[in-house]
Amino acid sequence: RGIKIVVDYFQKLGHEKVKVYVPDYRKSKYDKKCLIYPTLDIEILNDLEKRNILNYVPSHYIENQRVTAYDDPLILDAALENDGVVVSNDNFNDLVNEHGGKWKNLIQNR
Repeated sequence: RGIKIVVDYFQKLGHEKVKVYVPDYRKSKYDKKCLIYPTLDIEILNDLEKRNILNYVPSHYIENQRVTAYDDPLILDAALENDGVVVSNDNFNDLVNEHGGKWKNLIQNR
């Protein structure tokens, strides 16, 4: 529900282009290999995907370990290209000085 709250908040502020990125293992309600954090409210994710707001990031299993694609550059590039902001619990410190510092202002100020 938190994702929907954030999407609704930014849309109420007048932002027409809101994008959400989540790992694709969240597509199913029950992931037998990941019972610690089951996906609740899968209907919300389905609705956001149908409305072209939600984007899934690839993930897979290697030797019973879930591996999710490193999506930080994708998210930061999308924000730069659209003059957007990033709402995340990731502080992206590992990318502040990457690629000639192109994400530095975005990470530190947006």
